[in-house]
Amino acid sequence: MEDSKDYDNLKAELDCLKNALPDLPDSNTLYAHIVDLLLKIHAMKISVTNLGAQVDHFCRTMEEESNRPLRIELLQTAAWKTQYQLLLYETRLDDLLIYPKLMIATKNLDEKVWTEMMAQPLLDIDEKPVNTDFSQVRREIQTHLQTIEKIFRQLELLDDEVGRKEYIETKKFEIKVLKELTAIQEKLDHMHIHGGRGKTVRPGGGVSSDLSLHYGIDFNYPYYSDSEHSDEKEEATEEKTLEEGTHRSAGKEGPRDLPKLVDPDQSIDSDRSIGSREQESARIQENVAFLEPLLGEEVNIDFKDQQAMEVEELVEVDDALGEEEETDSDVMIIPQEEVRPREIEVVQEEPVRLRRQENEEELIQRLRREYRQAIQAREDLRMMMRELETPPRCPTRNFNPGMKHENEAEMPCVFCGMRGHHYSDSCIEFITVESRLERLAEVGRCRVCLDTWCDESREKCRKFNARCHYCGGYGHNACICELPEIKRKLQEKFEWLNRDYANVNDRIARLAGRLQRHGAL
Repeated sequence: MEDSKDYDNLKAELDCLKNALPDLPDSNTLYAHIVDLLLKIHAMKISVTNLGAQVDHFCRTMEEESNRPLRIELLQTAAWKTQYQLLLYETRLDDLLIYPKLMIATKNLDEKVWTEMMAQPLLDIDEKPVNTDFSQVRREIQTHLQTIEKIFRQLELLDDEVGRKEYIETKKFEIKVLKELTAIQEKLDHMHIHGGRGKTVRPGGGVSSDLSLHYGIDFNYPYYSDSEHSDEKEEATEEKTLEEGTHRSAGKEGPRDLPKLVDPDQSIDSDRSIGSREQESARIQENVAFLEPLLGEEVNIDFKDQQAMEVEELVEVDDALGEEEETDSDVMIIPQEEVRPREIEVVQEEPVRLRRQENEEELIQRLRREYRQAIQAREDLRMMMRELETPPRCPTRNFNPGMKHENEAEMPCVFCGMRGHHYSDSCIEFITVESRLERLAEVGRCRVCLDTWCDESREKCRKFNARCHYCGGYGHNACICELPEIKRKLQEKFEWLNRDYANVNDRIARLAGRLQRHGAL
């Protein structure tokens, strides 16, 4: 009776175990899946080798690359995809290797037959042998993953170096611009010093305040245009001629022959010295004999005296002209080489002038070069987007707080310890897989069941046969599965590439339009 009861209990346990088992495939289907996976893992060796060769080639030819940051992004994207494929293949291999043991235990597969099947030689498309030792295959996958990590570190160093070089080039450009602006400032200072107060010419009304703001230079000098005081200069010149050489018009009639005493307050420069005015008065007294009659007075001049006066007049006029050119302090004559026509306007239009210095041929060549670079950048982006067109298929990790069941109100998060607020998989304090693994190792929890009392023996762990919610694999808890994190990073990368692709297309259209306007496309 007791034996019958024990038999019934044992049968019930076996039935429960049988019901818990998944649907098992036949041996041929299982063998085909494993062979296909081994061939894919074998091909990853070539992919990792080629990726390392591309990085080494980029290191040697980095100076020749036209768009180094984009090239680094392309290599990083290829490394991300390779790493994701390796992790996915590793998980699938663990899944497939569970079935032979279950099939042998349930008598659905003979162990000897399975051993003979796996012992058959396996060749790739190039007829090279493929490793079928599963332990060695796992070690190869880990070696490839370590190589990928080294490639990531190498690309990070290259990215830092490219950023440093671009920073140096930017600083050099800033220094060059500052030197040019300093030269412009010195030139304007030189013009102001040599022109004197109110003598520097500023065609067209001077420099606008926008230019001062653009260059950071104070252009607010006391400039005066020729048009502002042209009438005053003409009057001052006429008055000075009458003061210094009224004898030039001796013997002529008319109102212009009348001597005029210039009022200092009405001249251009109201700050003329007293000595200068006394000198003018003395000169007028010396030439009294040459003044024409005033108010009906008559002056008798001998013919010989008149001839002598005419000769003396020629000499004095010549001297006066020379003296006027040398000592004229009222009207400053600025040398042509000091202030060129439209000099200030040229300074105001400096950015436009610099752009127009390139001749037509150089401009077309530059546009064509930029057009080719933009086309190449678009092709690189298209290649990167093609690599990410098929992201890993897995649920997205949920970081929202909240518990689904009432009996979970006191359930703690194994990472941050907060109770009843969120599941361990939704912890935002330890958001990355790396930080979560470090936390589990720190508190001594099992990486499968997350318990502290588990000895991490796969056979004794209570969740030994539990599948991961994300990748469907075994041997790890869903909260430390790397697949959702890889998927998120690849999706962010794809969105970034999509935006860059649209920007490059816009740039290509603009460059094509400019080339068409120049008749070069």
